[in-house]
Amino acid sequence: MSPARLMALSEKGFAATLPRAGAGGTASSLASEVLNDGSSNCLERAYESARPGDQVLLYADADDPVGHAVVQRPDGSIVDPNEPGKVYASRAEWEAAHAGYHRPVSVSHSHLRQVFAQPPGPGREAVLRKLGLSSIAHRQVADGVTPERQDVLRSIVEQFGSNARTLEDIFAGKGTPGALTREEKGFLMGLLVERSLSSGDGGQVFRKAGHIADDHPAMAMALGHAFEQGAVTPEQLERLMGPEGMGMGRPSEEFARLVAASGSVKLQTEMSSRLWAQAGGDLWGQAVALMATGGAGEAIQQLIDTAGVDAVAQPLVALGADTGSGLMGGLSGTALGNLMSGLAELPRSEATDRLAATVFLSLPPVALQRNSQVRIPVAQYLASIRYPGNDAAQQGDLRTWNTLLQNRYASELLFNPALPVEARQGNLLFFLQRPNFDVALLDTFQGNLGSVAAAEVQQALGNLDPASVNAAAELPPVPAELAGRFPAIANLPQPVTAEGLQGSIPSPITPSMAADYLDALADSVAATGNPDMTRYVGGPPALAALFNVFVGGNPIERANLDDFSAIGVSGLRDLARQLRGSSDPVFVAQALTLGGIQHDAYFDNLQPFVDSVIAQKDQVLGNMTVVRQLAQAAFKTGASAVAMAAGGPILAAGVNAAVGAAFAQYDAHLEGRTLALPNLIGGAVVDFGLGMVVPLLDNGATKSMARKVLEGMFEALGGHVADAVRDPAKLEELWNSGQGDDELLKVIILGTFTGIIPWERFTTRFEGQLITSLGVKREATEIAADALKMAAVEASNLWLDPEIQARLRSGALTPEQAVQQMREQGINLFGTSTASADPAITEAMLRVLMSGPETP
Repeated sequence: MSPARLMALSEKGFAATLPRAGAGGTASSLASEVLNDGSSNCLERAYESARPGDQVLLYADADDPVGHAVVQRPDGSIVDPNEPGKVYASRAEWEAAHAGYHRPVSVSHSHLRQVFAQPPGPGREAVLRKLGLSSIAHRQVADGVTPERQDVLRSIVEQFGSNARTLEDIFAGKGTPGALTREEKGFLMGLLVERSLSSGDGGQVFRKAGHIADDHPAMAMALGHAFEQGAVTPEQLERLMGPEGMGMGRPSEEFARLVAASGSVKLQTEMSSRLWAQAGGDLWGQAVALMATGGAGEAIQQLIDTAGVDAVAQPLVALGADTGSGLMGGLSGTALGNLMSGLAELPRSEATDRLAATVFLSLPPVALQRNSQVRIPVAQYLASIRYPGNDAAQQGDLRTWNTLLQNRYASELLFNPALPVEARQGNLLFFLQRPNFDVALLDTFQGNLGSVAAAEVQQALGNLDPASVNAAAELPPVPAELAGRFPAIANLPQPVTAEGLQGSIPSPITPSMAADYLDALADSVAATGNPDMTRYVGGPPALAALFNVFVGGNPIERANLDDFSAIGVSGLRDLARQLRGSSDPVFVAQALTLGGIQHDAYFDNLQPFVDSVIAQKDQVLGNMTVVRQLAQAAFKTGASAVAMAAGGPILAAGVNAAVGAAFAQYDAHLEGRTLALPNLIGGAVVDFGLGMVVPLLDNGATKSMARKVLEGMFEALGGHVADAVRDPAKLEELWNSGQGDDELLKVIILGTFTGIIPWERFTTRFEGQLITSLGVKREATEIAADALKMAAVEASNLWLDPEIQARLRSGALTPEQAVQQMREQGINLFGTSTASADPAITEAMLRVLMSGPETP
């Protein structure tokens, strides 16, 4: 406000009649309130509406010295005297809609009756002390606007009613006259609305403020306060937007920006709905309505409920498709951002999922890469899918998605309209399942998800601590070309576990020999990525097709095979270095076993890696169906390898079964076209169990990995089983109810195997039931428990084959015959072998094969 204008205002007596900043004017408190004085404020109205048993909450205001009073019923609901007829379900709901208020203090209706029975003065002060209310006796929570101050506020409107900049300073409390109370702001805003409607100036001051709403935050907030207090009505604001106000024929974009910046969910919800109705079928007007929501979930839900999913999506799909117009950076960008932010706030539903998916498919890649106004709300929505209800995790994940969406390969894979819906949904699922995804891999492997998945496997194995390798993990056989150089390792009886290997260290296998062996394995991996083409005469068959496809240039470098091999080499070399500095037989055995697993995983994934590169060739899009399938193959190899290292063959077999079943179900849905993108966003990560399994590549802890598999299994059975698994007493109750015994038993034995469901917490009776169901004689509790643990994943794996299950149950097939048949068919009970070193465990496994929950 200029000095000249302040002087003019001062001459009218304005500065003398308004309070200094923070003085609070005629605000009342418990100590000063006078009932029935002709100036009813919120404290008086709250007291009058309160009933015996109610509490009156006295709130402080974060923006000015005067707070607010509301009534809380015994059921926790809130009644606001400024909003007659509306009931908030809880204090949290009211506070969410009135963000400026905080630090409530509760006073019972009976205590208020005693306080107000005494007039202000020493008598009331004594009552306040007796009731322990002295500390809040002078908290200013209610104020009216006296006739004198109303005259002053009218003077402001008369002098500065069309000057948005000056009004912004007044609302912000800058300089003279100081801070205005919330009710004074509401009264002043009501006067401004009345002036705009009566003067016929086209709502000039609101246009100016809304044109750059970021420069007028106090004015926008005051509009919200005024609306919530009833100082301005929906009808007044609708007139302001109509012919007698702004008179545009189209909803005002400037006014919508002001509403969006108001911070009032109530205002945003009401006015966005009215703007939508005013727009008719005009797409631009509908986008203005979405802008007015300010990203409030409640406002978005109101539009969905009244207009429908298809109608709400229509303007954004149409404007988003017009990439040449640049609208994604203006109105439609803001509207889209508000929609996605609002959806992130709302609880998931079929309608919200379908709306998000429809808009998601319309986004041009360039909008995500270049425009944070669009990208960040989309990232916010995706974070809300990955971590529903976890605000802290969502904040971190928002940053992850923001980085990913700026990547040119990711934006093409997710939003390029040249890709069919199924391909984009598969790509989205790929990223949704990887909360710790390394975006740099996309650049390294030029957006090829098959290559990325294979590289992830090697990185995960390379990051495993050798000390975490399970005693039951098996050392893969020595490659034929290295058997002559390392006979001591090659001649070990197969299968050899990390635990069994310890007896051969340091003789005949020395730590130095083990390190040399791992270096030799690293050399064989390095050879596949050597760009010297003369080295590939008679090289790995997987590379032959690569050379035929990439004519011109170096195929190794064009396929990024040198980068892939470098990851594998790095892990093996690091293990070799650690071995040369160790003499501990246990550690040497673990590191040697892990190195063998790393080497085998690399060559298992070499063919999928090459095939994926060929399928995509030099195009980011390429043959996405093939690339996706190859990414699945690479992932399954990796999950199995990590599980073998951290949990041994039993866990590896279980992971194979879980991942295989999940991918099979997912592919079946894709082939039948029954899984649309809305379903994907709506929960395919849980539906197919893949989201539970992918984190296996994030760490090597057996319990953590097994927990993910277990969660995937009981999520498929329903929430009641998920709850029961966390409470053994509920689990026993569910078992006794006979609900899904077969599936439930899978969960139980996997849970006991991993220790997630503590065996010792089961009752003796329930232990007996479980053991009987598995056909294991209770000769010793510890043997039975171990048998359950070792049988866990294998039993689940076997139950996926109904033919063998039926023959075992009927007695047509003995356990020994089953083992022989499975050997012939390449089905392994223990990952890579069909025997166990422990006879008791082997016997328990055979009994499990022979009987199931239906026929104990």
